[in-house]
Amino acid sequence: MLTFKIQEIIFSGFLLALLNQSVEANATAVRSIPEESVMGDRGAIPTITVWSGAGVNISFIPTGGIIQKVWLDDPSRLTVDFDSPLCSGSSRCESGGARVIHLRRINPINFPQLPSTSSTLLTAIAIDGEEVKRYQFQIVYGQGSPQYSGITIVPERKVTPIASTYNEQEILQGLQVARDKGLISRTQGNEALDWRVRNFLALLKQEMSPIQASRTARVSLALIEKLASLGQTTVRASINYVPTSTTNATFPCLREVDNFVLSEAQPEKIFTFLSKAECLMPR
Repeated sequence: MLTFKIQEIIFSGFLLALLNQSVEANATAVRSIPEESVMGDRGAIPTITVWSGAGVNISFIPTGGIIQKVWLDDPSRLTVDFDSPLCSGSSRCESGGARVIHLRRINPINFPQLPSTSSTLLTAIAIDGEEVKRYQFQIVYGQGSPQYSGITIVPERKVTPIASTYNEQEILQGLQVARDKGLISRTQGNEALDWRVRNFLALLKQEMSPIQASRTARVSLALIEKLASLGQTTVRASINYVPTSTTNATFPCLREVDNFVLSEAQPEKIFTFLSKAECLMPR
């Protein structure tokens, strides 16, 4: 009987330890909220719960915004603090400005003429570069153990258009120019190169990084950049003129070189601009 009681106490202690670990894990949890959902004019306002004895941090760090002003409609149950002093629009933020709002639950204070509510609205004004953003949160008061201690505002994902880095039209036009000018060797193969370049462009449209796309398509970024430069204009002296002697050798030329970056076992042939001296050297 005594042995059974001891085992029961040990088991109860084990469950209590697990429960405490679960509560601590919840208290230290951080939840993410998409930036577009808290902009105030894009659907329902998200709700943030603040529990007694625990604060909640609202982090704007990932957005890059600097908090300029905060309104708490009902300040009778919460205090508001920041990781750094607020910066006005005309002041210089030597400390970098506030990027985190800290909400702390307090015992209710009776403010004259201020009605008591079960929730309140928190509004934050932040500056992101030249853009002014308004964020809104519905604040409610929780009972029991806190479920999280932090909220992170995740910025809206911005997809960089392919034209801003690699212009598809210029690259394809450059490929045609290189083919027409005989700048692609027969050993490299027109069809193989055409397929690789088009595959590279297709991978970029699938939001793959240029480096990963070049490896997957087995075409070097150096070649892509040269094709883009070829495609910018179909009449360029540095492309059309390839000197065979030192006479009037004033422009660089294109020449195939071995590139061991993409495939160590089978190096690719790519184009590169050579200086006048290199261009005149016998091959």
